Amino acid sequence: MIRTLIQREVLDKIFSAQFLIIMLLCVVLIPLGLFISLKDFEKQQIDYMDNVQNYYTKYQGKADVNLNAEGYRSPSVLNIFSSGLNEHLPYRVVTNVDKGYTIETKNRQTSLISVLFGKIDFTLIVTSFLSILSIIFTFSCVSGEKESGTIRLIFSNSIQKWKFVVAKILGNYILFCIPFFIAVIIGLIIINYSSYSSIFTPDFLVPFLFIIFVTLLLILLLFNLGFFISTLTHSSLTSIIALLFIWVFCAFIIPKVSPMVAQIIFPIDSSEIFETKRKALIEDMEREYHNQLKSLYEQKLSAHNINFNKLNDLMDASTKDAREEYEIEKEIVDKDFQDRFQSEVSKFDKSYYDYQQRQYSISMGIARISPISSYMTIMAEVCQAGFSEIENFRKQATYFQLFVQENIYSHWYKRYYAASGSATAGFYRKDRELDPKTIPVPEFRYNQLTLDKVMNHIWIDFLLIFFFCVVFFLLGFFNFLKYDVR
Repeated sequence: MIRTLIQREVLDKIFSAQFLIIMLLCVVLIPLGLFISLKDFEKQQIDYMDNVQNYYTKYQGKADVNLNAEGYRSPSVLNIFSSGLNEHLPYRVVTNVDKGYTIETKNRQTSLISVLFGKIDFTLIVTSFLSILSIIFTFSCVSGEKESGTIRLIFSNSIQKWKFVVAKILGNYILFCIPFFIAVIIGLIIINYSSYSSIFTPDFLVPFLFIIFVTLLLILLLFNLGFFISTLTHSSLTSIIALLFIWVFCAFIIPKVSPMVAQIIFPIDSSEIFETKRKALIEDMEREYHNQLKSLYEQKLSAHNINFNKLNDLMDASTKDAREEYEIEKEIVDKDFQDRFQSEVSKFDKSYYDYQQRQYSISMGIARISPISSYMTIMAEVCQAGFSEIENFRKQATYFQLFVQENIYSHWYKRYYAASGSATAGFYRKDRELDPKTIPVPEFRYNQLTLDKVMNHIWIDFLLIFFFCVVFFLLGFFNFLKYDVR
């Protein structure tokens, strides 16, 4: 009986204008969106390769203390499905012998038109077009039967209500998935023909299958929601109005309002203010460090009865003994400064990151009222364009700085002499026989998060989508069981 009811649903809709419109939109929009995103990824990949090549060309044979080693975040082919925070994620780390590393976020010039109107990708197509098409496909599945009176004819036979419910949802869902899968297959063919991507690698295939699974789960959720609302009304017009209101609220209002509310509840400094404060902190510490060295050198000169106010050359023969004593104690000062510098800057960075995470948690707590927000979060994280990539890049930037410090900067030491308003400084090799041209240019290999690590960030959103899917089904199911078809 269920099979007959499912066939009825499929035959009723397969030649309808609704199905033809959905087929047309899916086959056009999804491959087109994937093609546009693929071209954007190819451009990012070319820019990345050019940046890396220019870096090696620039510093080949020049790996000395003046090297500002650069590391670039490689683009992910999964960005084809969701651009997420891609335009705002860090793309480069630059090391420095004195000031640690800095992270830059501006990778390339973005078209102002695309900023104004937004970009089309798979996630946008699902959350905007497919979600509203799901509503259009299901708004009259019960209310339409009530209006036409066919529901009485159906239940004039010995048909159990649960079979009717399952057939309604499953029949429409299967029919809706046909154009979706056709469009996805066409999109995969387009992606696989690119010289910069392949769909047969585990790094692509496993996340892709998860993306399709979550997308199908979201579509099923929307079908269950449409069925539930349809059981509450006796008019298709009332049903579609209610569903459109819910859709606008979930797709636009909640995602847009949640960060504003979070900023009001827990305000934090902007990134520009943070960078200004961070720069001021570093400058204050360096100023204090130089004053400490100046005071130490003046003490050593005074201990040898040298009037530093009359010195024209801080490194002449008369200051040799004072300089030797100064260099011994300077090593202790240098070590203390480096330890303090790393500690204070790391503490300052972590404090701002923790504030960001707290505001993000508040915002996500509000946004998760909408399953569409949860889906967008999942897509951004799985496609390596979410918030977890920021922390991942920051950790690897720290390791890169330590690697350069150990392999490049540690071969040099800094001489700094200051007294009576004058100063002289310079770097010198510890090993005179060391040739900087033989030192390889440091290489930054960025490791993107794997799906199992991403799951630690998205499991709540995944469970919420599953939870809403079950809840809407049960509400619609039990509400229809109470309906008197007479």
